[in-house]
Amino acid sequence: MYDCYGAGQRATRAFAAEPAHLRNQAFLVLRSLHEQLWLLTEALKLRPPACGELRAELAAQVQVFDTLAQGDVTTLLESDTSHHDRRMRALLCRVGKALGGRTSWNRSVPNRKD
Repeated sequence: MYDCYGAGQRATRAFAAEPAHLRNQAFLVLRSLHEQLWLLTEALKLRPPACGELRAELAAQVQVFDTLAQGDVTTLLESDTSHHDRRMRALLCRVGKALGGRTSWNRSVPNRKD
């Protein structure tokens, strides 16, 4: 199953007049931003109520990604979101820690022998 987290709809509406290759490239950036928005939104729902400061930081990061996602094709294709991505990962780790779980982020998947 594939989920674009709403990026397809946004790209279709916002970039309909753009050439197909630019639309496709912008969609890939949007899909990543929308996935990050989804992760942050879910983290907001999961974070303990006592973590008000964390809630504010998560909400601010949602706003950052949403603003980036509203950019035009050129802005999206030229944007470097690595700083925001690192910030998001740190926030997600803090949510995990607040929930008593993992305290570091590791995207690597162990070798599975299925």
